[in-house]
Formats: sequence, structure tokens, C-alpha cells
Amino acid sequence: DALFEVISDGGIISFTRNGSVIRVVTYDDNDEAFTSMIGFTYKGSSATTIVEGINPIPCMVNFMKGNNPSDWIIGASTYGTLRYSDLYPGIDLIYAGAEDGIKSTFIVKPGANPADISMQFSGHENIDVGKEGTLIINTEAGPLTQSAPYCYQEIDGKRVEVSGTYF
Repeated sequence: DALFEVISDGGIISFTRNGSVIRVVTYDDNDEAFTSMIGFTYKGSSATTIVEGINPIPCMVNFMKGNNPSDWIIGASTYGTLRYSDLYPGIDLIYAGAEDGIKSTFIVKPGANPADISMQFSGHENIDVGKEGTLIINTEAGPLTQSAPYCYQEIDGKRVEVSGTYF
């Protein structure tokens, strides 16, 4: 079901039509690996969402798993950004690489309801909201942290901060 993947030292993120699967790998002091698979879906998202890579990166990748060349993927395109168009009515989602990981940005168009955005997690031990407003997803491989939401409106060409939290 994966449409796109990000492969990093910390694991693999597979992007599907209505969510993601994060395969986290951590190592202890003895180089013993611990892995967890955390899934999340955008609950109530549109069945007609278009997921596309934008901002192409000038390189190709190959996935040659197994012995059967007909199962291989050769010359897959790479992108710096993914866009989920109309994930919810009037709401797009952008994923882009950032210095400390991947940044997700919801673009809420005038008249759309940001309260429609709903994530449902699976494969975790528990979820907490940290003191700084971060979302902490506790797993067997250790915690995954999502930054506190930063919300704003553009009014007369200026960013005006709007309060927002995880709940």
C-alpha cells in the first residue's frame, strides 16, 4: 500500500493514501536492535485524496528485493516534498524534509474546518502530550516525538499566530 517511502538511519516511513507506517529502529549500547512499527491514519479523510511527490530531486533509486527481477523497482523517482491534496475538504497536507526530521504542514483553506483533522495511531504503547506541547508516542524502540503544533493565519500578508494543541 506504500505510495512513497523515506529511508533514514532511524527507520523507514511508508506513506499510504490515508496515513503512514513508521518502522523505528534503535540500538542499545551492545548494538542490539529494537524495532517498532507505528501506524497512523487520517480518520475520516477523503477517499479521493491525491498523493503526489513534488519538488523532484535529481536522482533515481532502485529496490531490488528477492531473486525475481520482475519484483524489482528500477529507476524510481525521488522528491523533496509530498502533497496530500484535499485530505479533508479544503485541507491539504504537505510533508517536507527538515533539519531534524520530517515536517508536516496542514494548509487549511478559507471556509475549511481544522477540527476535521484527526489522526488515529496503532502499534504504540501509549501517547502523551509533553510539557512543551509535543506529542510523545511511546514505543518498544523508544519514544517518537512530534513537535508542538505551530498554527497561524495570514492576514494582510502577515502571519498571525493562532493557538493549537494536540488533544
